[in-house]
Amino acid sequence: MNILLVDYNPVDLEIFSKIIQDNFEIKTVNFTSSSNALIWMKSNEVDILIVHCLMPSPSGIELVYLFKDIKENKLKPIIMITDVEEKEIKNQALDMGVNFFIQKPIDELEFFVVIKNAISIRQNQKRIEEKEREIEESEEKFRVLTEKLPNMVTIFKNMQMIYANEMVEKMLGVKKEELYQLSLSEIIKRYFSPEHKDSIYKDFERLMKDEEIETREYNLISKDGKVINTLFSFCRFFYRGQKATLCIATDISIQKKT
Repeated sequence: MNILLVDYNPVDLEIFSKIIQDNFEIKTVNFTSSSNALIWMKSNEVDILIVHCLMPSPSGIELVYLFKDIKENKLKPIIMITDVEEKEIKNQALDMGVNFFIQKPIDELEFFVVIKNAISIRQNQKRIEEKEREIEESEEKFRVLTEKLPNMVTIFKNMQMIYANEMVEKMLGVKKEELYQLSLSEIIKRYFSPEHKDSIYKDFERLMKDEEIETREYNLISKDGKVINTLFSFCRFFYRGQKATLCIATDISIQKKT
């Protein structure tokens, strides 16, 4: 974890750095120049920013703004050090997204608690970021796998299609982006044969209640009017943190003709 510590007073820098290292075994990256700190943070990852509000140009407030301007830093904890209770500066800093304030001369216990809370926030953020990366990687693997399947694969969330593989486009003759704009009832109306429209909608209602649905045989109607005899399998699963419905449809038209 990288803690960037910026204060014009080198003695205070050493004191702050020692408290952090002694209590949390984290080495800080220290600067007495905010311009040098800015150069460093543009090419290095910063987990927590600690900055004095009255730094020479760029000021502490300006450095916070430039720190937040880096996309990856939007939510990272920021601690601002002040010499006096400056309400106007504090309000500006709060608007910029500063999380904590420490006033000099510092109380070591207060400083410890603030740093501990900031570290806890950042650790939780990193866990969430790691989980999001894992989800993105698993979704990418899912997409790679499903695009190679000869089956039509779709995902519905809250009765809305949110994913379709290329086979869906090929079989129905319609772009997946068009399908994403349609409600489930509209998809059923356009692309299922009339005799199956009521039953497929009822199946989805049961799936939304987490009821199990056995494999079904339905007829799809492509955009050009071709009837596709299809075997549907359904399951409920978690997708992006929410319950969703996975549908796998297999074209059995050839088997039906034999």
